[in-house]
Amino acid sequence: MPKAGLTEILCVLDKSGSMQSKRNETIQGYNQFIDEQKSGAGERRVSLCLFDTVYRILYLGRPLHEVPALTEKDYVPHGTTALLDAVGRTIQEAGQRFSDLPEDEKPEHVVLFIATDGQENASVEISQPQLQEMIKHQVDTWQWKVVYFGQHADAFNQARQLGIDPNHRRCYAARVSKGARGAQGVYRAASYAVRSISDSGELDKEGTQSCLDDASSK
Repeated sequence: MPKAGLTEILCVLDKSGSMQSKRNETIQGYNQFIDEQKSGAGERRVSLCLFDTVYRILYLGRPLHEVPALTEKDYVPHGTTALLDAVGRTIQEAGQRFSDLPEDEKPEHVVLFIATDGQENASVEISQPQLQEMIKHQVDTWQWKVVYFGQHADAFNQARQLGIDPNHRRCYAARVSKGARGAQGVYRAASYAVRSISDSGELDKEGTQSCLDDASSK
């Protein structure tokens, strides 16, 4: 049996060049997201992967109380958007790492949290059909939850192309408004979504959307 009450949050954050105008808000939003997770029920671990043209792992399976603050040194927007490669490699790494863990150290809940402001344009390792199958397998077989925020007009279509079905009860996808307010809203809504999963085992999609709407209206 997996470890009861343990949630692993797999964060995949876009840091392509277009994120430069939202750099400060992204850093602040992510750090607030981590702080808010500390008040939730159960045990949580966090993995953070950043991507642009290349893919960079900042840390893997770090206990929540050991997660360092994201800084301007860590988050430097640059390059293009290799989204397929980033999400696919995150899934592959996590799947292998979880399989190597003793059964009682495997997480009860896994949340894949993706935030991007652009469309895929630079992946070379993983194709769209491959990623669709990878996500479908994790959601259907291992009950992963997927939370996706896209800050562009075709956000919902891109979510579906990644294999994220917004109608699936374990998946949430949203189009986020442009600018700093939208960037802040992402992390408020993501924090609520992850806490709902950690607290109850279910993804509260309506509550997540309400958090996003509230943040966007302020």
